[in-house]
Amino acid sequence: MLTAAVAGTIFASPSTKQILTGLRAIKSKAGTLIIVKNYTGDVLHFGLAAERAKAEGLKIEMVVVADDVAVGRQKGSLVGRRGLAGTVLVHKISGALAEKGSIPVQPKADNGRESLETVAATAKNVIENLVTIGFSLDHCSVPGRTTDEFLAANEVEIGMGIHNEPGVNRLKSIPTSSDLASKLLKLLLDKSDPDRAFVPFSPNDQTVLMVNNLGSISNLELSAFAGLVYEQLEKTYRLKPTRVYVGTFMTALNGPGVSVTLLNLSRLSDTTSVLAALDAKTTALGWSGNVTSWKRSGKLDLIASPPEEEHGKVAQVAADPATFTKILEGAAHALIKAEPEITKYDTIGFIPFSIELTGSRRRRLWRNSGGGIQRHSLGAEIEFPSSIQYGVRDPCPGSPR
Repeated sequence: MLTAAVAGTIFASPSTKQILTGLRAIKSKAGTLIIVKNYTGDVLHFGLAAERAKAEGLKIEMVVVADDVAVGRQKGSLVGRRGLAGTVLVHKISGALAEKGSIPVQPKADNGRESLETVAATAKNVIENLVTIGFSLDHCSVPGRTTDEFLAANEVEIGMGIHNEPGVNRLKSIPTSSDLASKLLKLLLDKSDPDRAFVPFSPNDQTVLMVNNLGSISNLELSAFAGLVYEQLEKTYRLKPTRVYVGTFMTALNGPGVSVTLLNLSRLSDTTSVLAALDAKTTALGWSGNVTSWKRSGKLDLIASPPEEEHGKVAQVAADPATFTKILEGAAHALIKAEPEITKYDTIGFIPFSIELTGSRRRRLWRNSGGGIQRHSLGAEIEFPSSIQYGVRDPCPGSPR
């Protein structure tokens, strides 16, 4: 994807000297394309380095990625939109074209690869049709800083930048995942919003969808949210993404959030070549998108568990309920008291047996305290719950304990 990357300190631009050193290290007769996210320091330093490299005789082109829609036209009139996860798509497409592209805009270089002008023109075309918006449940933690502001437990910020920059809206209560997906897609696709309708999308346009983990969202949550976004694109906007990429592509360190990127392929000069560039194989560890399409063959059939029986087989044993209740409660209290010690020695690596067992006993105690055990319900009450049965199952049978 990239031949070289120049990094500064955390959340800071590299210096012009560092960037120039990088350009000298990878100098090529065919030239070098610099891809920069739109942040003031980055644009300034990379721009100065590019000019100095040109003065030294190097062939340089530079493109600036600005795909964020949180910063509207009015607010971003001076500095423009920020660069977010859409930059990774620009990296992938440009890298593949530089290697063996096929868009006939400029003549190919002597080695058969695309010319620098062609790669730069395609990158600019992609950037013009790229939009991204994200949300986060909190700011990320920056090493060495102790004064950072964090969100309250019930807040979520829409449009937060990857360096903790403020978003477009901070909600005081976290909406459902479906509502959150709807809010993000509206910011990306609402044509009636003149401040943020940066890229027009029409029903049945070919699109690329990227759902990106900002750092600390689990795969389960990320995949579930991606499914909601995909469904709403189909149902509400009549868009069926041609390519879907779900993973950790660009983080905000440990940011607990997700960004959604859309690329309108239908507005590009050569959709076929761009798709081929996206599909091209790469060994870059940061690209986890080796999926060519997401075709849904039908709805997933979920089999519901049968309702739990409130009463099992009634035991035909005569017993005094008061005495039996005291015995059962005494055993349950003893088990609950011993739970920390049992957990300490529990090495199953599954749902801890002691926690499951004491949880079951606590439920039994709660039920018993609601009216006592009736004479003819002892069999149901002393029945072991299913949670205990699977809690003690050894996930590695035959292994030493």
